[in-house]
Amino acid sequence: AGALFAIEVLVLGRLLQEMLFPALVSAIIGFQTAKFLGVTYFHQTINLPHQFSQTMFIEVIFSGIFFGLVALLLIESLHLAEKISAKIKIWEPFKGLIGGGLLVILTLIFSTRYLGLGIETAEAAVYGEAIPANAFLLKILFTTITLGFGGSGGVLSPAFFIGATSGNAFAGLFNLNSEVFSAIGMTAVVAAATNTPVASCVLAIELFGPQIGPYAALACVVSYIALGHRSIYPSQLIGATKSSSISMPLMKDICSIQKEVEIKKRPGKIAFSLNQFLKFLKNKFRKNDDQLNQ
Repeated sequence: AGALFAIEVLVLGRLLQEMLFPALVSAIIGFQTAKFLGVTYFHQTINLPHQFSQTMFIEVIFSGIFFGLVALLLIESLHLAEKISAKIKIWEPFKGLIGGGLLVILTLIFSTRYLGLGIETAEAAVYGEAIPANAFLLKILFTTITLGFGGSGGVLSPAFFIGATSGNAFAGLFNLNSEVFSAIGMTAVVAAATNTPVASCVLAIELFGPQIGPYAALACVVSYIALGHRSIYPSQLIGATKSSSISMPLMKDICSIQKEVEIKKRPGKIAFSLNQFLKFLKNKFRKNDDQLNQ
């Protein structure tokens, strides 16, 4: 899964196969080195009925849409935090003090559960333990404040936390198996947020066993499509669109494309485009009138 993630995350819609061998060697060496040093990783086999269930199939589809929306909320929250931080024109270390102060207040109100990587909480969700329904929302809030105000850290591990806890909340809302949907959510949110559905499907099988494979694959693909062309990695290139009906420039990073879209959405641009459209209609009617007169 690590090797596939490395070749899939760089360019949306493209698997860089020429990098598969070095990525695979790196993943194996990294795993074996960690194992030699006594580092273990989370693994929990999820038992599912072998017989195909239409009800389960429909539930997983709707969960995939939900996980795509959760990933969208995470990405847009990070984007909003960056905008707010950019508007605060003060010395950068003071921004860190503001963000740190907010985190201290939130920690006193809620819990220390949402600080750090939060892998323990993600594991607890997959084990079927009771997790607060708003845990994934709070983790999004803590993560956006940390990264938006100059904090150092990655966003992949928080995505695992958010995926597992949102799956736990989804299962609790509809009275479903919390272990299954926490496991599915853990990989589906990552698939959507990073645009790596193939690696996430393999990751689900590696972490939770082969029985969950078809359901996790379905949720990963649905969430990946539902998110649209966004990513927690703004430098990710778009190598192919997710639908043939969508047209956008290829081999450009997501950040620059979003900036172009935001510029086009400005009122001045809209008014200018409207004037152009009205002129086009006026010229069109004139040509039609001339043809009728002739």
